[in-house]
Amino acid sequence: MWLIRHWRAWTRTAGRLLSVPVEHEPWPISDARLVDHEDTLMTSFGLPAMLADPVVHSSPGVNARLGWPGTRVATMTNVER
Repeated sequence: MWLIRHWRAWTRTAGRLLSVPVEHEPWPISDARLVDHEDTLMTSFGLPAMLADPVVHSSPGVNARLGWPGTRVATMTNVER
């Protein structure tokens, strides 16, 4: 479920990367069906196209509360998962 959690929002302002804490209840997730899809991003970089259909979920959303932004440097060691 870590793919659908969102505990931080990221933005760039005046050349600085800002991290904003996000609080919300768990997202209600249900299966969905993809109606139309055109994926050219991977092939535009010379990579092979996807071999399987993408996994798709849907949610009506939740109410979220945003905290105060703080300056952070995004690295693989300090990006919250």
